[in-house]
Amino acid sequence: MDSFYCRTLLLILSVWMCTVLWIFDHVHHSKLTRWKGISNEEKYTNGIKKHKGIITNKTFYMVEYLHDTMSTSHDVNATKTGLLCHVHSNWNTRYFSKKVTTNFSSWTFKEQQNCPNKHILEKIRGIQPRITFSMACTEKHIKIQKNIFENEKLKNNDVLCFPFGDKCLEAYINECCHDRMPVPNILHYVRYQKRSLTFFEFVSFIGAIRFIRPCAILIHGDTLPTGFYWKGILMLSPNIIHVKREPPDKIFGKKIIYREHAGDIMRIEALLMYGGIYLDTDTVIVKPLDPLRKYSCTMSKQSSVFISSAFIMAEKNATFLQKWLDGYRYRYKPMSYIFNAMEFPKYIYEKFKDHIHIEYGTLSRPLTQIGFKIYNTNFRWGGIYGIHLFSRSYRKPMTVKLVKYFNSTVGSICRHVLFGNKELCFKN
Repeated sequence: MDSFYCRTLLLILSVWMCTVLWIFDHVHHSKLTRWKGISNEEKYTNGIKKHKGIITNKTFYMVEYLHDTMSTSHDVNATKTGLLCHVHSNWNTRYFSKKVTTNFSSWTFKEQQNCPNKHILEKIRGIQPRITFSMACTEKHIKIQKNIFENEKLKNNDVLCFPFGDKCLEAYINECCHDRMPVPNILHYVRYQKRSLTFFEFVSFIGAIRFIRPCAILIHGDTLPTGFYWKGILMLSPNIIHVKREPPDKIFGKKIIYREHAGDIMRIEALLMYGGIYLDTDTVIVKPLDPLRKYSCTMSKQSSVFISSAFIMAEKNATFLQKWLDGYRYRYKPMSYIFNAMEFPKYIYEKFKDHIHIEYGTLSRPLTQIGFKIYNTNFRWGGIYGIHLFSRSYRKPMTVKLVKYFNSTVGSICRHVLFGNKELCFKN
């Protein structure tokens, strides 16, 4: 009889304990799904979220914003798109408040405009305050702290930094930078063994910030840039993330001969891991890329023989990229500068055309503009998304002041990006 009562008591205690644990877990989960800094209509509870138009009841990372301690006037800018995970920088309404006025129906190359006398970086410095973020992850929770800095105090050490493959960064991107399009609106640059940001690299960043409006800008490499122009980029965009990694010296066991091959493999690995938009640092975007984000992978032909790798847009784990990576695994040719980067992608395209969308000269360089033509002549570039400048081949100095009067294709594109109008500037 005593044994029966003991078993009954143990059963009652077990049921009671399970009930208590269930209640605790339910309350704890509800707390994790309460966000700070956004309106009630944008809070999600009970693990229900809308993702790609489908309501799913599943475990997912939640993002919590903590207000900065320096000021309560800088609220998190909520959007209406559902799960809010990132804070857009204020370049939308401050530096780029003036709309693009380039006239794409007029190509006389003789018209002029009144360009700002104030240096573009001086204008950027006038933007206060500069916002940066710190991020920490637990098993199912991403916590983001918003920090406000005086512009003059901002340094590379204030930029978020993660090692390549970090799970916290991957979770942040998976939950925060995806919408209904296959390709997330993330920007990737690969940059290593270089220091000061050049003028043309600066224009590339400004064009991407202005026209892509990326959720995050990931810079893959050993160090972040430095210099006059880089300080302006740091002030302008708070969503820069340094993905720290050393460039490889071997590719699948074969020693790298050309240092550029390290960057070639790094860009493929970055897009396979996160998805997004890769740009060479001298590729300049001149209009939004959203019409291309519906494809699983997009590249541009540079000639009848080559596909350019200066621009790649792809969804995470894109099939085309997997086949491209296999080309390095089984057919890497260290002595060939272009085979794996430009010839092999064309080979894959010809075999599997359904895995990639190809643009024709709208994202690399039009076939009629090979060589120094874009630096010495003008052509009507209104139909392109962007252009690869091959800036290493241009040895003359270039600055914001000089580009105002630089009567060439490159000059008009730089003015379009920097000033919102392609025409030459009146001389003061």
